Amino acid sequence: MYHRLQLLGLVVALIGAAPAQEPEAKALKAPTELTKARRRAAVHNKRVLVALPKPGQDLAALVRSDRAVSRTLRYEFELVTGGAGLHTSVARPALVVEDASGKRLATFAEAAFLADGKLRGKELLAAVKPHFCAPVDAQEKLAAAMATAKKTGKNILIRFDAPW
Repeated sequence: MYHRLQLLGLVVALIGAAPAQEPEAKALKAPTELTKARRRAAVHNKRVLVALPKPGQDLAALVRSDRAVSRTLRYEFELVTGGAGLHTSVARPALVVEDASGKRLATFAEAAFLADGKLRGKELLAAVKPHFCAPVDAQEKLAAAMATAKKTGKNILIRFDAPW
C-alpha cells in the first residue's frame, strides 16, 4: 500500500498538481449526464448523440439493440437520453447530434430512423456519418505535447488506450 502511495505521489509530482478551483466553480451544481457526456466527447474525439424519446419510449435502448448501429455509435458518439427539460424545441422522438461544446449539429426526426417502432439502422448510420469527428493524427499530438513539455519543463504521460 505504501509503495502505491509513493507511486501516486511521484505521478502527481511529474504531471504537476491540479490547479486550484475558482470559488465560482465550487458553487455550481453537480454536472448533468449531458455535461459529463460532452466532457467525455471532448477527451475522446467524439460527438454527443442525445436521444429524445416520447414518454414511455426507451429510444436509447432501441438504438443499442441493433448491433451494427450500436457498435459504430459506441466509437463515434457519447449516447445520452434526454429528459423532459432538454431540447424543448425539438419534436419527439428525435436524435440530436452535438459537438463537445454543446453546439447542435443536426436533428433527426422519427421518420429518419424509426418505422413502425423498429429502428432502421442503415438509414440512421447514413444520416449521422457526416457528423463523425475527423481522425486525430497521433504524431501531431505527440509533437505538440513534446513542444509544450519542453517549454514548461513537465513530463509527458502517454496513454496507449486512446480511442483515436
